[in-house]
Parts: sequence; structure tokens; C-alpha cells
Amino acid sequence: MESTHAVRITMLMNMIQRSKELIHTIRNLRISEISQMTISTSARLCIGVGYIPTLVFTLLNLITGPIDSSTESQAQAVIDMADYPSLVTELANTLDVRFEGMSTAEKETDVVGSLCNKMRQLARIYPHQVRNIIENALSQDARPDVSMGEVPPNDVAMAPTVWPSIYGDLDGIFPIDDIQWDSLLRS
Repeated sequence: MESTHAVRITMLMNMIQRSKELIHTIRNLRISEISQMTISTSARLCIGVGYIPTLVFTLLNLITGPIDSSTESQAQAVIDMADYPSLVTELANTLDVRFEGMSTAEKETDVVGSLCNKMRQLARIYPHQVRNIIENALSQDARPDVSMGEVPPNDVAMAPTVWPSIYGDLDGIFPIDDIQWDSLLRS
């Protein structure tokens, strides 16, 4: 019998896959169909765009207990499978055809136009948030027992470098906390 932990991980992975399928379906629409997209479809798209990073972060928190090569490879597999920054950037680029000739203000008042802007922001910040989750797991794992003479490890050397931003290093550029991230997802 599967453990609750394994079932939860499978369910979360399936939800990521379903959200990606929706995004791929919208991304593959013809230009004429994109301009006819309904509010209902836009709402589902918003949900999919917001669910993926939330699901990835939940999975990372579930699988990043004591960090070892196994958990690192599991975390990397989740991140690779989600492919979030590329996925939402490509979707935003696809949906942008709907707004040719519109001003920035007009685009921002449109549900999908606003979504495109938010998707690009999420794509920029997402790798930073992933790195924070991994670094927090590493720092909790690597707490030395100073009373026993253990030397604190160099967290920078231990931190994974496999999740860089597609826009380059964001350290210091986007000092975003969980409240700001949640606000961006809600909007």
C-alpha cells in the first residue's frame, strides 16, 4: 500500500501536468481563436498559471527533507517537469498577438492583457522563489553543532546552481517575500 506522502506527491504532479496541458492547448490556438477566447477560458488559464508554482513549491517542501543526492534529483525533476518560466513566457508571447496596436494602459485593463504582464513577472521571480525554498532546506539541514566544534558549512557552496533565472541572476533585484509572491499570484 502506498504511503500518504507518495499519494500526495503523485496527485500534485498530476495537477501540474493538467495545468501544463491547458496552457499548451491555449498556446497552440490559432490567432483567430485567441482573439475569441472567453472570460471562462481566461479564468481557467489564470488558475493554471497560478497553480503550477504553488504546486511546485508544495512539492519541493514535501521532498526537501534532509538534502542528499536523492532529494536534489527529485527536486530537479519537479522543476524540470514544470518548466514554469519558459512555459508562461511562451504563453504570454502567444497571447500578445491579441493586443497588437493597443496601448499599455488598454492592455492592462483587459483580463488577458493583465494576465500576460503578471505571467512575465511570475516567470522572472519564480526561479528566485525556488532557490529560496532549496536554500532554506539546506540551511535547516546544515545547522552545525557549534558546541561540538563543528564549523558552519559554506551555504553558498552547497546551494544548488541548477535553478538560475532565465533572465540572469536576480539576487538583490527582486527581494520578494512570501507575502509579495502570494499577492502577485492572487492578482
